[in-house]
Amino acid sequence: MEVGYIGARVELALRIEAAGMRVVACGVETANSLPNAVAVARALSAPRIVCLDLGDGFATELAIQDVWPECAPGDVVVDFGGGEQGDGRRRADALASVRMHFVDAHAHRDGDGLLVRVGGHADAIRAVAALFDALCGKMRWTHGGPPGSGYHAAMNGPSSAGFEP
Repeated sequence: MEVGYIGARVELALRIEAAGMRVVACGVETANSLPNAVAVARALSAPRIVCLDLGDGFATELAIQDVWPECAPGDVVVDFGGGEQGDGRRRADALASVRMHFVDAHAHRDGDGLLVRVGGHADAIRAVAALFDALCGKMRWTHGGPPGSGYHAAMNGPSSAGFEP
């Protein structure tokens, strides 16, 4: 499996690489670093999984606008950045209009491991389950519900500090 990674936190990209997946990235230095998000999306073969890990909602919106024209129906955008429940629903609806999927995810450390709570429609979660299984193990990620519920996990409970390298 290959994954596109657009973001600044190298640790998450390296964890995906260490799980045996080919990572094509921009914003961090990996074995396959490219200059921008469009180049990342173009370098992936279908079905594409593009992970976003950006600092704010505006940067996420711009990255989605950059990558979706390079993608195809059935491809998935996974956002590890911040957002609110409404953002997740809106992004999922927008990508659904071009038959793509959206998953919002909140990741945080637990000792040496990684816990992830994801939000998205069931078909989107099925498309990226292997990524989360490899990244953190089957018992260390949970599907919290519809789009926006992964973001919601970041705002509630002990995981509100987020994933920090």
